[in-house]
Amino acid sequence: MAFTDLSIVPLLADQQSEPLNTWGGYWSIGKAQRGLSLEPCDLPSGRRALRIRFRNADAADTHYIQCFASGFGRRGGYYQTRDLARYERLQFRLKNSAGTALRGSVQVKDFRDSPEHSATHHYPIANSAEWTSVSIPLSLAAGWTVKGTPDLSRVLTLDFLFQPDATIAVGQVLLADIALVEPGGPLDVRSAPLAKLAERVARRQWDGLWAARNRVHGLLPNNSYQATDAALNTTAAVLWMLPAATARHWVAQSDADGYVELLTRTIDRLLDHSAHLPPRYADWVTLEPSLLPEESAVDAAFLSLALYQYETLPATPRPLREAIGRTRSRFDFASFASPEGWRMAYRRGTDHRPDGFTACTFDAYTSEGNLISLAAHLTHGRSVPIEAYWSRGTHRARAGLTTSPNAPVVHPMAEYRAPFTQALWNLFVDVRQRGVDNYPDRQLALNPWQNFVCYEQHVMKRLAELGRPCLVQPDAGDDGTLDRYRQFSVYDCCGQQDLFMPWSASLALLSGVEGADTAFRFLLDHRLFDCYGLADSARWTTGKFDPCVVAARHDFWNTSLSTMALLEWLNGPERSSRSFAALPEVGAALDRVFPPPRADQSGGKNVAIAPQATPKTPRAGGSPGTVGASASPRARS
Repeated sequence: MAFTDLSIVPLLADQQSEPLNTWGGYWSIGKAQRGLSLEPCDLPSGRRALRIRFRNADAADTHYIQCFASGFGRRGGYYQTRDLARYERLQFRLKNSAGTALRGSVQVKDFRDSPEHSATHHYPIANSAEWTSVSIPLSLAAGWTVKGTPDLSRVLTLDFLFQPDATIAVGQVLLADIALVEPGGPLDVRSAPLAKLAERVARRQWDGLWAARNRVHGLLPNNSYQATDAALNTTAAVLWMLPAATARHWVAQSDADGYVELLTRTIDRLLDHSAHLPPRYADWVTLEPSLLPEESAVDAAFLSLALYQYETLPATPRPLREAIGRTRSRFDFASFASPEGWRMAYRRGTDHRPDGFTACTFDAYTSEGNLISLAAHLTHGRSVPIEAYWSRGTHRARAGLTTSPNAPVVHPMAEYRAPFTQALWNLFVDVRQRGVDNYPDRQLALNPWQNFVCYEQHVMKRLAELGRPCLVQPDAGDDGTLDRYRQFSVYDCCGQQDLFMPWSASLALLSGVEGADTAFRFLLDHRLFDCYGLADSARWTTGKFDPCVVAARHDFWNTSLSTMALLEWLNGPERSSRSFAALPEVGAALDRVFPPPRADQSGGKNVAIAPQATPKTPRAGGSPGTVGASASPRARS
């Protein structure tokens, strides 16, 4: 296997503490099998393998292990499926130490989880303890036995079957280098043009998200390893990126319109049972509010802005445009307004406050509050002027990581300085051609894009000083344990100095700061990628050649942010954030909070923050602001 070939996508990760596959599900033995066990093991090369142990295995029986697309919920229907059709072939190596020849096969079952809708490919396994390579085309043509109409775009399980030629008293088979191969030929991460690498990663991440959507209601799951809850933020991100994906012919226009029609009906259904806004999380099957049973102002703002973008596209059919408009007009952001700023969430039936709203507001420098302000301004019939709450994030501070007079504006508390919070605003709205905003304290007024670039420059320089120039970067997320979500950053690593979020390198790449392109390629060269593109989190001790742990689980919000950033970088002048900012109503709103450069009351000039150096941006992108709150960080997963 070529270690530097980006087209080879591992199904079994090397550095992780349990045998999770990179789809997000589990490797397991099939039901009611005696004398068969499965465990991970490490090869002398350092690569991980699966050891399949046989004991008193009868030649008349078929023994098998299964690779599931995701974890299962409390009953039928709580699972995700994966798109196997996007790959060219499946490949792996095996070593037969069972003492007899085996008849091997691979079986694919779709969302119906039935052998009546399956495809099976057979291959021989010689009685030899030498490693053998197997490559199986996924065209379902020659060599395949097909039953029913299996849908490779909605695969639930991939099964590896073994039938011995003779009874096995004690023996084993090792499976290693299990991988899917993308079409288009090899793509060397060391020598291929950076744009080709970024596009391949963006396409893989998009396809992973798009395939995970629920075909009944259109919502996206919260993560790759469960299917108990749908999340509003991941759904909004996919909807936001859909026009760009359609323009790149990743999705047919008719399929895109059909999806938005379905999603609009679902949002209406959610609003029928909401007080003000759609719920932040919903049960995967029933659509009842779940996890934190709340209505989130910022998650709803993401969705509202994505709907507005699709509504204003010239190609959107008029009936769909009108349906989107009616649905958006039902969003009630005005109820979240308070003298302190935008309130974060409404929780019905709780003791947080008599009115159901949490006590927390977006009261510090936060692009979340600005995105809510724009969404509220654009809501027909319930609009709140954008300037009313734009500057309510009164807690801003300049905080540098290195000795520089030009530090970025951030939240005053270090725990709220994760990189994604700087990038968030300009992933939706491009204001890089404008000056600074109308924040009353002119020393802390800013332009979100330039502030983002300045932030990334400081982070990259600090990482270099720490001997980690290519390990960008710690960011908000789970630390890989599934129970510790933090706002990680270079400002505050929460005591985990070896923890990094490879997905966040996309944000650095978008900023165009020096070293970001090298870092992006470096992470790919060390195989910090899988079926969803860039890995979610990793642990890498400074000075070591390779990471020691790479998580196979993915928070789909992280995947979404990374994909949005890559598409912004790739699309250059045609980036979604620029097109959105150019819409007349959006531009008019921005004019109210980004006044044209003029002398202020102190006689100074309204001049945008200047980055330390001119960023090397091969292709332009959109980007950022910053997120903060007056209370503890809210977990997104």
